[in-house]
Amino acid sequence: MVYENTEKQKELFEEFQPGKKGFDFLKGNNNLVQNKIFMLRFSVEKLIFISIAMVVLVVIVFCIGVERGKNKARPVLPAQVMQNAEPADISAPVTNINLGTPLKGVSTLGKGAVYKIHLATYVGKESAHRQMLKVKESGFPAYIKASGKFFLLCIGDYPDRQQAEGVLAQVRKKYKDCYIKTTKK
Repeated sequence: MVYENTEKQKELFEEFQPGKKGFDFLKGNNNLVQNKIFMLRFSVEKLIFISIAMVVLVVIVFCIGVERGKNKARPVLPAQVMQNAEPADISAPVTNINLGTPLKGVSTLGKGAVYKIHLATYVGKESAHRQMLKVKESGFPAYIKASGKFFLLCIGDYPDRQQAEGVLAQVRKKYKDCYIKTTKK
């Protein structure tokens, strides 16, 4: 005689246990749920851990995006190219010079020197010209001398230093950094 067991041991399977701990998601008359292919069950603890993990993941992705955005927002400066200069030859020939007797035909700086007062240096010729007109209105013989890309505003050509120092004392009231410049004739 063949004995058939009509009772099934439902206590061994989770889905047949009444009052089980967990959260049945999508339980209903849906075909996927009835076929038990898409049955999702989560305990409350698992849901909390999953939500915490999602928040941490979002924060990490945000931080990475901020750092990447900072690098993209910075202007990229071209790299400075350092050129190696050739070493200069520093050695110079040593010669003995007798300072006791002046050479004939060569004038010393004191005898043929001209003294002028350097008032200011300008980048633009227009501003130097405007200032020259103001100095000329004050009664000084001013002129502009071009030096490279700059324009020097100077006063007079004085034959001796005492005369230049007298004018320098008057001009220093307005131009604090002016000085006497010595040149050859």
